Amino acid sequence: MNDGIHYTLPENNSKIVKYSYETGQMVETLFDLSKVENARIKTFTDYEFSNDETKILLITGKQKIYRHSYKAEYYVWNSVTEDFFTLSEKGAQQLACFSPDGNYIAFVRENNIFIKNLKFGNESQITWDGKENEMINGSPDWVYEEEFGFTKAFWWSPDSKFLAFLKFDESVVSGYSLMMYAGEKPGLIENKLYPGIKTFKYPKAGGQNSIVTVKTYELYSRVTTDIDIGQNQNIYIPRLNWTPDAKDLIVMRMNRRQNELDILYANPYTGDSRPIFTEKNEK
Repeated sequence: MNDGIHYTLPENNSKIVKYSYETGQMVETLFDLSKVENARIKTFTDYEFSNDETKILLITGKQKIYRHSYKAEYYVWNSVTEDFFTLSEKGAQQLACFSPDGNYIAFVRENNIFIKNLKFGNESQITWDGKENEMINGSPDWVYEEEFGFTKAFWWSPDSKFLAFLKFDESVVSGYSLMMYAGEKPGLIENKLYPGIKTFKYPKAGGQNSIVTVKTYELYSRVTTDIDIGQNQNIYIPRLNWTPDAKDLIVMRMNRRQNELDILYANPYTGDSRPIFTEKNEK
């Protein structure tokens, strides 16, 4: 926890308990789902605190997508007001994440990005072109999840004024089809009597990858800005980050061969970028 002398553990998938590092003993129960009035869930599988630790994001009902990614139902507990509510009533979400100031939660649903204002309860959609096997906003495609090891492709600025994100155009990628059977844990009910076919975008070595672009969204103006990452589309953007003062977006850019890395600083308002570091290996 923030004080550096305590940690938390879940208990029976229904409580969050605070412990002392020094003694290993329980200090207090921070959250007990059984004591929440009119709670719509009985258990949770994971949780996350806001930076000030006054709010908790609870995760339940996980549904696997690829090896690491999943969609789920998210709920929010406000320990100050003792309010407990679902993040969204409009379908399962992915990658829900508090803003640094704890006033917002960004998440992905059906390949689009949404932001929930926790003060007023309204949900805003900030991308509109997301579509299965064509366009992905805020979450990586299969290649990025497997090869670069991350599942969340959006980054809050430290001052909570911007959300930077990656957009993957995988309409140019060839599809690969798999036979889907009922299976178990959980089973696919739709394939109980007859197997189905699932097609997803899977670029083989040397084939066309997704075309990746970088965007910033300013919460106050609701303006989305394209970040200049150069004209070459046959590249990777394995990470974004922010400078501590939130003045610049940091973009990591790699060539397809992955023997050249550029670090760019980009202005989140204008999209202009400048290289600040390049590393190249000729081998």
